[in-house]
Amino acid sequence: NHIVEIFRLFCLCGPIACLIAASVGVGALYLSGALPPDKITENWLTWWTGDVLGILIFLPLMLIAPGSKTPL
Repeated sequence: NHIVEIFRLFCLCGPIACLIAASVGVGALYLSGALPPDKITENWLTWWTGDVLGILIFLPLMLIAPGSKTPL
């Protein structure tokens, strides 16, 4: 069922996959001294939320884009 596959893709690409980018990005900022320790949580949540929203907005557009190889 395509709906189940799309839902699974959203769950993997959204919240789970964005954990890596937010963690690496904020970790690099902290280790370079560009981010103070008291801003780590706020910055991480902002980064993660932005990534997830970007995926939830643009992934469906890419799946329905002309020339997409996804069988919907």
